[in-house]
This record gives sequence, structure tokens and C-alpha cells, in this order.
Amino acid sequence: MYAYDLLAFDASYTTERERECRAARESDLDAMLAIERASFEYPWSRDDFEFCLNSERCEALVVEREGVIVGYAIFETRRESIRLLSCAIAEPERRRGHGSALLEQVISRLSGRRIEVVCVVRERNLPAQLFLRRLGFRSHWIARRFYSSSTEDAYRMTFRLDESVSESSTRRAG
Repeated sequence: MYAYDLLAFDASYTTERERECRAARESDLDAMLAIERASFEYPWSRDDFEFCLNSERCEALVVEREGVIVGYAIFETRRESIRLLSCAIAEPERRRGHGSALLEQVISRLSGRRIEVVCVVRERNLPAQLFLRRLGFRSHWIARRFYSSSTEDAYRMTFRLDESVSESSTRRAG
């Protein structure tokens, strides 16, 4: 079962010079797995990560700080959208802007027909929901009993290029 949750991230004080976002490599897998296991109640397996890293439709990004991997994002590119599958930041590195930097990289891949990033967040993961709202994601529906591992519901959240452009135009005009 895939862990479709996100953790709490916030842009606060790490500068771009201290951080590098790049494509994940197979040699990053152990660090990504360690972050995953420390972050989620129902973590992905090594097989889940390897499947995504080897899939033509999936991409994985890592964020490094001073040469150490402190977070990752895994997403699937589809014809009209990007599906954010998993994203996590190591506990001591949260609230330093790493999550925002990763999602900015994901969002930057939107263009043409591909106009939205979609993700599913656990009902009880309020920090992730609030973080995503700050980035312009909106909750559009609730998936009842979404997870096979529990009776917990999930929120489907999307970031749409057309909505973010119209919202920023409205803010400037106001």
C-alpha cells in the first residue's frame, strides 16, 4: 500500500545556497527510506520506492542540505496532471523551506495540457493540509475509508495552474 500522505513543511529560514533540489538517484534510496520510515505510520517498502524510481511515469526528487539528503518527493506524470505520491522531510529539517522547494520543483513541471498537481492527504494530517493550502492547493472532495490499513478518510487536494493565476491576479487587483 502506498503512503499518500505528506508531512508538515514550512518555508522559514534555510537559504537556497544551503539547499539543492535534484533528481533522485538509486544511491539515494537508503536515505529516502530512512526518512519515510521515520515519517509515516504506514511507510512505503523498498519495493515501492524501487518501482517508482524505475517507472517511466514516475519521477523522484531529493533535497540536500550540506550534502545530506533531508527530504524527497515522488510523483507520477500523467497526460493532464501530476500525481504527488509521497513527500517527506526529515524531522530536524522541517519548517526550513525544504518542502516548499520540492513542491515548487514539482509545480514547475506543469505546462500545456498538464495543469494540475493532485495528491491525497490523510484526514488526521492537518499540518500537511495547512501546508498545501499555503502553497495554493485546495481540497475538492473526501475519499471515505480511503486507506486499506485503517478506516481513515482522505482529502484529495489539487493545485491548478489556472486557479493560481486567477487568485494571484485577484490579490494584485485588491
